[in-house]
Amino acid sequence: MNTPRNEHTATLLLNGKVLVTGEDNNSPVVTAQLHDPLTNNWTLTASMSVPRNYHITSVLSNGKVLIAGRNSSNTSSELYDSETNSWKTTANMNVAGVLN
Repeated sequence: MNTPRNEHTATLLLNGKVLVTGEDNNSPVVTAQLHDPLTNNWTLTASMSVPRNYHITSVLSNGKVLIAGRNSSNTSSELYDSETNSWKTTANMNVAGVLN
C-alpha cells in the first residue's frame, strides 16, 4: 500500500481490483487506493470529497461504489467510478449513522 490504513474498507470491484478507502495512521483521510491483484500494484485514486473512517461501501450493479457515513457531518455519501477514476457527491443521508 502507498500508506498504511486502519478503520478503512476494502471493496472488491467488478473489474477485479480492490478499492481501499478511509483512515490512515489514525486520521480520517480523503485519499483512496486501488490494488490490482494481477500486477500486485497499488495506485492512488482521485480524492474523496471529505475525509472518512468507520464508513460503509457497497458495489452497485452498474459497477460504481457507494461510500456513506462517518465524516465531519456524518451524513454525506458519494460514488466512485472506476472507469473515470472519479468521485461524485450524492444527496446527504436523512439521518446520521455511526458504525462501531
